[in-house]
Amino acid sequence: MKIIKKQYTHYVSDKVEVNLNAVEKYNVHVVYFINGLMNSNYLDWLYNQIPLVDYGCPIYIVATIDKEQEKFLRQTTAMLFPKFNIHIECYFENEHEYSGILKVWELAQKHNKRNDIILYFHSKGVTRHPTYSMNRNDAYNIILKDLNKIKEIFTIFPKIDKIGYSSSIKGFIWYNFWFVRGSYAYMVEKPIKTENRYYYEEWLGKKVQTKDKQNHIERPFSYYTYTADSCYGFNANGKTILNIGSWFDNTTNRYKRLPN
Repeated sequence: MKIIKKQYTHYVSDKVEVNLNAVEKYNVHVVYFINGLMNSNYLDWLYNQIPLVDYGCPIYIVATIDKEQEKFLRQTTAMLFPKFNIHIECYFENEHEYSGILKVWELAQKHNKRNDIILYFHSKGVTRHPTYSMNRNDAYNIILKDLNKIKEIFTIFPKIDKIGYSSSIKGFIWYNFWFVRGSYAYMVEKPIKTENRYYYEEWLGKKVQTKDKQNHIERPFSYYTYTADSCYGFNANGKTILNIGSWFDNTTNRYKRLPN
């Protein structure tokens, strides 16, 4: 393990490439997915979460709602956030997070440089809690609080493509709150519609060759390029858990080290 310090402190495995002299400017896009079909109080999530991403960049709100709610959603959002650069897309069938992930993929086809960053986050807890304040397990919000830290990570660690609270050995980010380079998301398969809602969390690990980006079936993970070593996790203790080089095993509820 080694400790890397610039403006922030990072705990990484010995083999991680570091460039403390690198300088980069970034273009940031935000995608926020909200499912209003599962909770009539869904605007409570919108009200509390959108202020967390006041980055001065475009915010794409992708909403699954009842059709008669569309006008109300647009008017309320404009009233709540008049100074934000918000674009709203509405869908009227429950397809899990398909439309939100699709928006990320579409943006990445246009903004596909290494210095393009896309944030994806969503109304987590809206299906289980009547109000946002009851959604206590919100540790994943930590990645939203300091965009400068995100930029530093992408700048000094050139092989890092994905940032979140913690990652899977399969190369996706737990909770589905993450920042990703446009250059990486450009090479992830186009999302498909499926009843398997976990597909949309695992989607970020489905990097393919250009010829395979268009897909119509769920493929086994053995098909995809290994990318777990391109993930940065915020949850680290500087001892057993590293920012780069550790992953969370949900079958044992323990962190493990990536293979050398």
